[in-house]
Amino acid sequence: MTLVHVVIAESVEELRQARSIRYHAYVDAGHVEPSPDPYLGDHRDASATCFVAYVAGHAEAVGTVRALVHDTSLFEAGDIVEQVMRPGERVCELTKLAVLPAFQKRKDEANVFVHLSRAVSRWVIERADIDAAYVVTIEKNAQLYERLGFRRVRGPFDYPPYPRPHFALRLGTEEALPLLWKKRSR
Repeated sequence: MTLVHVVIAESVEELRQARSIRYHAYVDAGHVEPSPDPYLGDHRDASATCFVAYVAGHAEAVGTVRALVHDTSLFEAGDIVEQVMRPGERVCELTKLAVLPAFQKRKDEANVFVHLSRAVSRWVIERADIDAAYVVTIEKNAQLYERLGFRRVRGPFDYPPYPRPHFALRLGTEEALPLLWKKRSR
């Protein structure tokens, strides 16, 4: 039985759940102040592909991440991505990785962060119109992405309004394909 199942959000309800997860995880981490509107979204959501994760036994999603494709003017860290991307590279930016606080500490096969990261990495690899994915994140998350094949391309650097140093990481399809092959051939 699969403990964590990740899908692309397709319904208005799944997108609402993703924004709610972001809000609760970001408030818990101190990234945003509590608000009467318990949803965290922005204009980028309309053009993003949003992933949601479900844990067996829970009706609502418990984790989310979104991918913004091609248009670096829409990227949250577009200026940083443009500085480190390769000439002519078709890219996406992964943003808003969030897991509800009650599900963040799992280290077993129910680790929602790992399942979300793997699902979005597979999605990047399987798309013919993306050469690489970039993520700008803090040290703890950078280590998770590195275990999935991402490589640091910049950092540490200040990334307002967040108080901690950030790093830019890249996963190119040329680096990721051997990782995907190893997984499937086991």
